[in-house]
Amino acid sequence: ALWDKLTHGRDFEETPVRIGYQNLFEGLKNLRVDPPALFTEEDWDEMVRSKGHCHRDGTMDADGFSAMLREALYQHHLSNLNHAADAVAHGDTDNGVETLCSTVKAMYMHLRADRLLAGHKAVFTRGSSAKMLVPGKSDGNAGLDSPES
Repeated sequence: ALWDKLTHGRDFEETPVRIGYQNLFEGLKNLRVDPPALFTEEDWDEMVRSKGHCHRDGTMDADGFSAMLREALYQHHLSNLNHAADAVAHGDTDNGVETLCSTVKAMYMHLRADRLLAGHKAVFTRGSSAKMLVPGKSDGNAGLDSPES
């Protein structure tokens, strides 16, 4: 419902719809997830206001909302990677490896989604993967920067 509110009429209205802290708080509360998605005013200040994702009046549009979600997911993934490393360091290899694998998969999916939204076809192709395996043919970024990949 929040995304619908933010994007409704986005292509034809001059003034984009914006949401403030209270709209976001109520929208997250209505998700009915367990545990509940809590978002405090301190979170708003740290994740929205300080990162420049909101307008001077303290509201954000769909682009600010997307940027905030990407940053939140990035921080969540970093936290999971730290938990995985801690689990392995304390001898809980099974849990650490499981957390690591699921986090890397989630990070890959978010990277792929961002690249697709930016107009790229894929993160890696078979051709770029093969180039990475051939000595002297890879600059370490094969397939990551070209629009056709």
